[in-house]
Amino acid sequence: MAEVTYDAIKDLVDNIESEELELTVTFKCGDSTVEGTAEVEQDVAQAIAQGGIDTFLDRMKEKADEKKEAAKGGFLSWIAGLFGGGKAGELASAAAEKGAEKAEEAADEKYEEMKEKLTVGRNKAVVEAFGKVKDKFEEKDGKWAAKG
Repeated sequence: MAEVTYDAIKDLVDNIESEELELTVTFKCGDSTVEGTAEVEQDVAQAIAQGGIDTFLDRMKEKADEKKEAAKGGFLSWIAGLFGGGKAGELASAAAEKGAEKAEEAADEKYEEMKEKLTVGRNKAVVEAFGKVKDKFEEKDGKWAAKG
């Protein structure tokens, strides 16, 4: 029997919910559904509970972007006030802009890392939950479907 992978069962997933650190996955099984459960890490549970990984991360990124823009504006104003509008001020502002760009790149990288971590955690839990109801399904050509 083939190893169960997330890609082989993802089309069977009807719904995913989280309560505390337990993920409940509802799988389509013919004309009905079956549920399996799995334990997950806190950050995965929180992301699922708040509308899913993409929604969760988009909200976090939006809040971070708002704070970052406010801080950047204040910092650039401070630099302009400190160095004035001459050549020194222009150079200092350009250096500050470059630093802000690097910080943005690092934040984007962190976002992608977090998305990967949450996705892997969710997929692992879905496979684990499927393992608890696997007897209701059969594997054909690398894909799983309801028996019968």
